[in-house]
Amino acid sequence: MNEKDLNESVKRFNFLNGYKPENAETLEQYNVKLLVEEHNSLLNEDLSISEHVKIVSRKIERLITKNPNKPYHKLTDYDFIGELEIITYATNCRTQKDADKSYKNCSINLAHAVLQNNQLFDVRLTVYIILLNGNIIKNELYPIIFHEVENAYQEYEKLLTDYSNNGQINTHPKKRKIKRNNLYNFAIKNLNHSNKYIKDLCWIYYMSDLEEQDAFVNKLYKYMTSTKGLDLNNFNSIYETSQAYKILIYLIDIQKTIDEWSDNKILFNNMLQFFKQNGMDFEIQKTIDLLEYTINRFMGKIGKILIKVKKDKYLIEFKWKINLRIDTPF
Repeated sequence: MNEKDLNESVKRFNFLNGYKPENAETLEQYNVKLLVEEHNSLLNEDLSISEHVKIVSRKIERLITKNPNKPYHKLTDYDFIGELEIITYATNCRTQKDADKSYKNCSINLAHAVLQNNQLFDVRLTVYIILLNGNIIKNELYPIIFHEVENAYQEYEKLLTDYSNNGQINTHPKKRKIKRNNLYNFAIKNLNHSNKYIKDLCWIYYMSDLEEQDAFVNKLYKYMTSTKGLDLNNFNSIYETSQAYKILIYLIDIQKTIDEWSDNKILFNNMLQFFKQNGMDFEIQKTIDLLEYTINRFMGKIGKILIKVKKDKYLIEFKWKINLRIDTPF
């Protein structure tokens, strides 16, 4: 008998000898209560945001915020990070309107990431910072950092898995899926292409990457939970201003029209030629299937994380009450 089973047996023994846990008047109720607790435990695990990602993201934010004009920072021996180089580019704006229009991005280079002493090394993070009258816009900085650190943590977990499965460290983990990486890198470079079909396809390929989906969903969590005044009345309207929502709607709009792409011969043929020139294959039905899968998974992840936001912000009462009829002999 394992430790968990032993503990549950002890609890049941105590119950039969007079111990009555909260909201459980009978052994039957107590058994139901245990099932409910197990369900909640599994749900919390499914909705979880890695504490490692939170800790490292906040540390990076503090480093940058302390001196936003400093072009180089270094994070060493911190949580799952062994060594991380942080390159920053700051742009100063005079008005909020200019800041909203300015280029905001963040990227992380994991091509040479290695695992040493259970920490991640040889990682570089590039951050583009927007300053408003010399002051950093905090609520925009943290989510983009969080997104990239999430990617780094997923790579870290892959390396740990490789090590445990193979007994050795894979110093070039990306080689395992080089073909997909080529498509992924191609997509990133053309997310703003002037040809609408090329742009749409690249967003499909980009968002079909499971790590990117998970990173955007976790970014949504940070965006929602860091929004001041969040309540059930404005919850949906705030969600609809998020990047995850806008991307989801964009993908759904593509899904509505992708069957009609071939009707526009010029755009369609230019797209095919562009893909052929870059050594990429295109099949319309495979793309439609990929888009459907991407939307369904992304939507499901968003739904779960919105539940977690409501739960963590105490917007909903997340308790299971056991209301069983108690039969008495009188």
